[in-house]
Amino acid sequence: LPTELYALNVISTFKCQHSTRFVLFMTIAKLQKAKFIAFLYNRPMYILALIILVFSSCSSKSPDYFLARGRAINQEIISELNQITDLDMLVERLPVLQQHFSDLVEVMIEAKKWQIKHKTSWKPTVQDIEISQELANALVRIYEIPTARVLIEKCQEPALLALDTYEKRT
Repeated sequence: LPTELYALNVISTFKCQHSTRFVLFMTIAKLQKAKFIAFLYNRPMYILALIILVFSSCSSKSPDYFLARGRAINQEIISELNQITDLDMLVERLPVLQQHFSDLVEVMIEAKKWQIKHKTSWKPTVQDIEISQELANALVRIYEIPTARVLIEKCQEPALLALDTYEKRT
């Protein structure tokens, strides 16, 4: 009975940030196979509830998701840039920055696909404009370091190439 209650608790407290199928898979994995079969066999209402959960799983993607994820990545980039004081430190942090730039482009591409699929768009908020300005200021400060601009641009190149490739396909 405790494992059955655990399974129901996992499913009932599920938030739309993870795939329902993954949660169900993990729930089934937690229960012993025989107990799970007996659990479902003796409780047809639970079977119906599980089927409804599987087929009505909510999507974790929304404009708020993309905006929040983009803001978070931009804040990570700003934080990394603010920690850099010299060229050696920049060279050391370039792989991390490159990953952040790639992550940001991935979110941008996902958001664009979502917008096309849902035939919608959204405009930047005041918060987004402030974050963009903060990022620009951090980059201007870094560009004062000799050769930093070249290194940053080279670091951004793979992400920008991916974005350019996507935009040419659509």
